[in-house]
Amino acid sequence: MTRILVSLALLLLSGAIMAQSTTLDITITTGGDDLRGGNDNANLVVLFADGQQQYFRNINQGGRWKDHTPYSVRYTVNKAIAALRGIRLETTASGGFNGDNWNVNGLKVVATSGGRSQVLLSKSGNYLARFTGDNRVEDFIWGSVAPVSAPAKYTNFNPAVHGFKFSNSFTNVIIGDIKTKGLCGGMSYSALDYYYGRQDIPTQTTQPAEGTPLRKYIYDRQVNSLADNADKWAELIGTNFGNRDQEFFNWGLQAGSGRLGELMRNIDQGRPCPLGLQTTGQGPFSHQVVAVGYKLGRYQGDLGAYQTDVEIYIYDPNYPNQRLTLVPDPAGRCYRIKEKPQNYWRTYFVDQRYRAARPTVAR
Repeated sequence: MTRILVSLALLLLSGAIMAQSTTLDITITTGGDDLRGGNDNANLVVLFADGQQQYFRNINQGGRWKDHTPYSVRYTVNKAIAALRGIRLETTASGGFNGDNWNVNGLKVVATSGGRSQVLLSKSGNYLARFTGDNRVEDFIWGSVAPVSAPAKYTNFNPAVHGFKFSNSFTNVIIGDIKTKGLCGGMSYSALDYYYGRQDIPTQTTQPAEGTPLRKYIYDRQVNSLADNADKWAELIGTNFGNRDQEFFNWGLQAGSGRLGELMRNIDQGRPCPLGLQTTGQGPFSHQVVAVGYKLGRYQGDLGAYQTDVEIYIYDPNYPNQRLTLVPDPAGRCYRIKEKPQNYWRTYFVDQRYRAARPTVAR
């Protein structure tokens, strides 16, 4: 009898697990503008009613999806059909002159679980959705469940512990009377160097004087931070005429392959990372900080509703011992520090080229 009961329990458990597994057959019909493939591909995100997501990259496998042609993909998620809220399509195409555009004229989603199939979505139009450098994300929702507010996520980087105790008020003498202000990139890189090297950061409260070892180390890391991202800065500085402001602002709110997605992946792995903040018109390089956490709230990463729920938590070298909050301002097409709203930037990028160095100056 005991064996029978155990076998029955295992059978029921197996059935319950199987019932939570859903196969999605998704048919996407291109319109009058193809999906190029190569570096310009499509990603799929399955959206769940509890606010969670499951990500599938490069669903076209790098191949071209020709005009006016249906393409089918199949994926399995470990959720019941009732737990599915919708899907998101996004492209990896960049903006500007060489960016790819893609029209979707038809979309059908069929879910199968426990031997039963259900059409969750079937839409068509000319076009149903158009993807460009300005609009790389589109959500298709079939459920009526309101999004759940996602909690904040943090790394272990605490600005009061791992940041410098002095502010970024440096004046750098280049040659003669030629001077620059600030070493925010060097301070951000250096603070991360101490953090990743598991070394205590120097506790002095006054900025190191010219010619001291710490000042030299921070300055050298400043040079690294700019040189490592010369192409990023060049694109932002070279297009600072207002015509791409909305595009750059949108990048900061796009999940998946967008800037927000890059930031989320770092933080989700417990890795604080440098951010470059580009000015709305004052000076070339603007500012650099360290991202230490984020919160999406009800925002789904799709350029849709609840954009102002997004919060990016930062260590800003200009304000020692504080964890500040970078928030989007959709009306102003910029990003502001919530606690100091007079400080705002056109956009941000995630510095993915930072590599930890061993600090040469002990505490």
